[in-house]
Amino acid sequence: MKDIKAISSFAMQKAAQAWCQEETSHIVMIPELAEAFAKILQDYIEAIQWCGGSQDFQLDGQARKGWESICMPLIGDK
Repeated sequence: MKDIKAISSFAMQKAAQAWCQEETSHIVMIPELAEAFAKILQDYIEAIQWCGGSQDFQLDGQARKGWESICMPLIGDK
């Protein structure tokens, strides 16, 4: 994969965690597969960040509680 510019280090770290789980730590990491996972994760991260700009997700918005409990832990302080 050559389109690394679109993949954040955050997405790469999250993809690499797949090989750090107890049930998968015995599997040798395949860099191309890690990059493919990271690209998919990056698309989701960007979608979540885009939604975060909506008025519903602001401090007094209807979706704020769900945003804080579900989305924020997934993307950190991005």
